[in-house]
Amino acid sequence: MSVNLQFNTSLTVAELAGILRSQLQPQERQELVSLLLADDAPVTKEQLKADLQEAIEEVNLYKRGRKQLRSAWEVLNEL
Repeated sequence: MSVNLQFNTSLTVAELAGILRSQLQPQERQELVSLLLADDAPVTKEQLKADLQEAIEEVNLYKRGRKQLRSAWEVLNEL
């Protein structure tokens, strides 16, 4: 998804929400809401365990030659 929003002004949260409602499609708004909520959600023990298992599986696939891992620069550029 690519969205361009350009403005230089101070806005209240309500004003920003109104601008986003008028410029984003419903699906894009829902994706934005999901991203915002995901950032605030605490990591559960189950989620941490699942993330670690996924990481271990990726390393094992790399060791078997079945997966190419990203470089540190690629990971840092993603952040």
